[in-house]
Amino acid sequence: MYYHSSCVLLHQQKFITDLLVDFDCSVVSSVVWPLYLTVKLHHDIGDSLPRSDIYHNLIQKLNFLTHTRPNICFAAQQLTLFLHTPKVPHMTATLHVLRYLKGTYDVCLFLNDSADCSLIGYCDSDWAACPDSRHSVSGFCVFFGGVVVVVVVVVVVVVVLLVGSLRNNKWFLYGIFTSYSKG
Repeated sequence: MYYHSSCVLLHQQKFITDLLVDFDCSVVSSVVWPLYLTVKLHHDIGDSLPRSDIYHNLIQKLNFLTHTRPNICFAAQQLTLFLHTPKVPHMTATLHVLRYLKGTYDVCLFLNDSADCSLIGYCDSDWAACPDSRHSVSGFCVFFGGVVVVVVVVVVVVVVLLVGSLRNNKWFLYGIFTSYSKG
């Protein structure tokens, strides 16, 4: 943390450096994106990890980092989906996040003393994004005075209840139920 009369910088450079050393990633090359852009991870593809506790430990540390690094929230959420049965491709993707952190270890949150009290929000959705369950992934972030204050990523489950009879080759829709779950 760095204090100045007009701002505060929150960073976790030492934590990231120690994390890279712990997982033998201090000499790997850095990457531009936290996750592969074209790869969708699946629950049932790949060999099981011999020691899933290492994966669990790394995911916990990535989740801790999201407090000062909202740019890895989506990656951490996606990798958390595979905590029950982590496979080799999941660990490979997690190590990819470490390579991203290596190249951006000095990124920090900038909190200023600006009088700007504007509240701005952004949202995005990827319908049927999960290849295993076809659940949708939605997320939003909120900025207060130009500083991100909230980042949320949720899995959206929509169940459509079709009840009634088939009339004129059409089903009658009686209800849509939506539930939300974090990761």
